[in-house]
Amino acid sequence: MLVSRRLHWFRMLFVLQGSVLPRIIPQLATTAFIAVWAVIAARLPWPWHLGFTAAPFGFLGVSLAIFLGFRNSASYDRWWEARKIWGALVIQTRSLGRQVVGMVDDPARARRMVHLIVAFTHALRHQLRGTDPREALAPWVETELLEDTLATRFRPAALLVALEKELQAARRKGEIEAVLVPALENTLGTLSEVLAACERIHNTPIPFTYAVIVHRTVFLFCFMLPFGLAGTVGLLTPLITVAVAYPFLALEALAQELEEPFGEAPNALALLSMSETVEHSLLETLGERGLQAQGFIHSGIQL
Repeated sequence: MLVSRRLHWFRMLFVLQGSVLPRIIPQLATTAFIAVWAVIAARLPWPWHLGFTAAPFGFLGVSLAIFLGFRNSASYDRWWEARKIWGALVIQTRSLGRQVVGMVDDPARARRMVHLIVAFTHALRHQLRGTDPREALAPWVETELLEDTLATRFRPAALLVALEKELQAARRKGEIEAVLVPALENTLGTLSEVLAACERIHNTPIPFTYAVIVHRTVFLFCFMLPFGLAGTVGLLTPLITVAVAYPFLALEALAQELEEPFGEAPNALALLSMSETVEHSLLETLGERGLQAQGFIHSGIQL
């Protein structure tokens, strides 16, 4: 996710980082090429000159704008829900870390459990992005558990099971009072709910047919518009066509990015930054300074 301060209005006109413009330049170029051909065809007899007028495109443009508004609203709802879920993840991991440090008498076990919480957060990020979590998990999980976890399909869930086993071992050895165990169990259950909510969004995209309808309609509108303008605006047709096509193509491209809030596009969620926030806050709970002292480098903000 791109994290930046608000730019001056003039600089906003030319900013590319975080914009969808680089993605839609080929489509805009194609639209401009068709517009040039429409200007040439306007001087030729039928069937080269289609004889369209701009009037129907006004009604179609309004309808398409409303349709794109609903499409973007649906995509943004997914993005915002994902952000709220990861906000809950930050809250619950901090709460669980505080409970572990305060309730488990054995410092070594408490440290292992806090490290497992950190590992769970990194494992969830990698599962949502379909990337290899080995390097991210290695500093926090013992070798045997690491290999067992990597051998599973649902690695965050496996780490929650490992946390549960540590909790029950602490209870059996009297390292935590039995009356306090339900409090930790409740927080662990909340982390399971967070995991399930992330998987629900990740595994349930917006219906494909819905996206196809919007995509086809946008491109049909943009590619036919020049033939309706060529007879009235003449040589200005390519410029006006590109100006009209840009918001439609950009909104359609933006909806595609927001639909995948856990991806790595510039407008996706900053999962790395939030994971490191969890990591640093939990290490401070243990009184540790973080992995920088061990030679690991963290970006702090994901661009």
